[in-house]
Amino acid sequence: MYQCNNLVHDYSVAVWEKVCAKVRHAAVYMDAESAECLHFTGGLVRLLEAGAETVQTLSSWKRGIPEQRYAVFIMSRLLDDFTVNYLCRMVKECHFRSCVVICLASSELYSELKLGVQTDSDSFYEMFEKQLLSSMGNMSSTAQVLHLPIFTASITPELFVTPPFSNLFPLLPVDVARSQPGKVLLQSKQTQDVKALEISQIPHKMLSEIKLFVASLDALLEDLSARDECFCLGSTSAIIASELANLPSARARRKTSQNKVSLLFIDRTLDLASCTGHHGDNLFDHIRQLLPELYDRHNDVSVNVMPLFYKEGAEHGRIAPGCLSHSDSSTATHLLQSFVMLRQKDSLSEIKRQLKEVLQKEQLCTAQTTQAAELQDMVYEFRGNMDAIRRNSALLQVALAAIQAQSNEHASCPNALLSVEKMFVRNLAETGLDSPLRFIQKLITERKEK
Repeated sequence: MYQCNNLVHDYSVAVWEKVCAKVRHAAVYMDAESAECLHFTGGLVRLLEAGAETVQTLSSWKRGIPEQRYAVFIMSRLLDDFTVNYLCRMVKECHFRSCVVICLASSELYSELKLGVQTDSDSFYEMFEKQLLSSMGNMSSTAQVLHLPIFTASITPELFVTPPFSNLFPLLPVDVARSQPGKVLLQSKQTQDVKALEISQIPHKMLSEIKLFVASLDALLEDLSARDECFCLGSTSAIIASELANLPSARARRKTSQNKVSLLFIDRTLDLASCTGHHGDNLFDHIRQLLPELYDRHNDVSVNVMPLFYKEGAEHGRIAPGCLSHSDSSTATHLLQSFVMLRQKDSLSEIKRQLKEVLQKEQLCTAQTTQAAELQDMVYEFRGNMDAIRRNSALLQVALAAIQAQSNEHASCPNALLSVEKMFVRNLAETGLDSPLRFIQKLITERKEK
């Protein structure tokens, strides 16, 4: 087991508890980014247990049932004019009488992005509330707009991602050219130099995302009472680090915070080879490469749980897929942590150990080896035992993910591609550029002939 740092997960839980305080008897609508953050912080059950009547994505909304008069909208993206008008149309067509909109960006940030000046007023929120009230068209209606920084999803206690910023990508030379209207694309090197670009020259859409990311990160550091020290590699990372360093709230936080934190920002474009390679250093990478993504989730996979209920070839109904995220299960969380931190062989041994303990506890038979087929036999011992499956559902789903990745028909493909990558690098180092290109041409020709 690991001594894990749950601070970011605890922060996410605290934010969602504030959301849960608003959803009783509500029809809840959320965008995809908020839904993914929720997925790693308790999932749909968290909102239903808090009293939400219905939960659905914002993009697939339908008219509410006549009895529903209260709606909660959860947004982890910037509210542009289109989104504001869309929400106003929703509350009007669904005949809501009360609504709450939870935003990732504060009113002060909206004022800065729209007016270019940061203010302490809630003018944007107040204006939006008036628009919602006007759309509901009832004197007794109520509308409230809140700021809650929902942007973190903890995959493991020591690894988290930020779904609302998954499309935030470093500036490229073409972005520099587009930021200078009236000039042709092919200009001097100095004009297209990303390093020379000032923050005032960044395209407005990207500038908005950077400022929102910085403000969200500052909120997280404030909650952790952290005094940050920033390091950066790359021009876009330098802009983000500079924004965070000069943020007034961040300056005030550093004067009083006791916990020192080092932040390293790196432009992804400086190292595209590592993230596009097929290394598979750990079991988590292996699973992500081979299993399909869970629907509408970019950081989790779909696990086939049919083997827990039916033998192969037996007739069966439809069953929802399993996944890796089970924040309410310490056993599954620690197992997933081993997938990230340990070698594949050690992770498989950890699965066996966990399964053996559970099988003994449930007084079921056990297998003796750590290979994928034998692990599969251990999982099959639970088949049909609904009480045992229910008690150990999270562990079984994570174990099945590993087993299905190991036995996947394409399991050998990542290793084959990795060997090609190594040969390509070796040719490039030994003979220069021409030989690797001929090597790639040969691979394509042989593949086509097959």
